[in-house]
Amino acid sequence: MLLLAAGEELAPEAGPREKSMMLRRLADHPDVEIKHGTTVEAVEPRRLLLGHAGDRGWLDVAGPIVVSQGTVPRPVPVTPGRRRTLVVGEAGFAGSAAEAIRQASAITV
Repeated sequence: MLLLAAGEELAPEAGPREKSMMLRRLADHPDVEIKHGTTVEAVEPRRLLLGHAGDRGWLDVAGPIVVSQGTVPRPVPVTPGRRRTLVVGEAGFAGSAAEAIRQASAITV
């Protein structure tokens, strides 16, 4: 799984108690790759156009992609195909971390 964060930390608006265990598990998981300071500029069926430190480049991907863009939804152009953009968490009007987790868990791939 690829996890992209626009900022230098994941979920900056969450408190340390809310995210400390989750962040440790993600960072230690061998199947999770985290890229900080990275934005999604475009999505194609098998690749993403990413922005990082003023540069842009394509990244080949397969499998789930999670993007942490903060609490304000930011549309990403997605080419037609099997990919969907889903907004959860505070950007999806969840009032708590528990509600954001419920929203994300209800997504079917």
